[in-house]
Amino acid sequence: MPTRLHEAGASWLAKQYARWRANGLIDDVGEDFLGLQPSPRIGNFMGAYNGSLKEPDYSIIPDGINGLPRSFPSVVLESGWTSSETKLDCHRHRWHEGSDGNVRVVLLPKIFKPNVDDEIRAILKVSHTIPGAGAQPTLISIKLFPPSNPPAADPTLTMNEL
Repeated sequence: MPTRLHEAGASWLAKQYARWRANGLIDDVGEDFLGLQPSPRIGNFMGAYNGSLKEPDYSIIPDGINGLPRSFPSVVLESGWTSSETKLDCHRHRWHEGSDGNVRVVLLPKIFKPNVDDEIRAILKVSHTIPGAGAQPTLISIKLFPPSNPPAADPTLTMNEL
């Protein structure tokens, strides 16, 4: 059973989506077009990932031109509490490469367990790619906690990526 700390990333993404709506960045048409889904089971991966299953912690799945949800989310969030950074990177590759880049953005918040001094730290990796571009992602890593000085730039998602 996921902990509240594990679910913090999904809560953050849902709040961001609500802010986008409140600020008019997503209108009624966009609202009808985008589906926010916690843990949908995705099993239509291609290439080396054919036959594998994944359930992201949270996802945004846009509708296709037929009005039905597309076969892959455009944005996925995979939280890392018990997963190592290496395992999260493997998840990122599966999403991008196994979808042929149709998963445009992978958000990877990683919260580290307390050290011997009971200190925790958290990072956010944001990986972007373009469909059909060989799924070659660009990756940024942001130190969330303890906060960096100066603060890191906010990560961005484009409307096209959504």
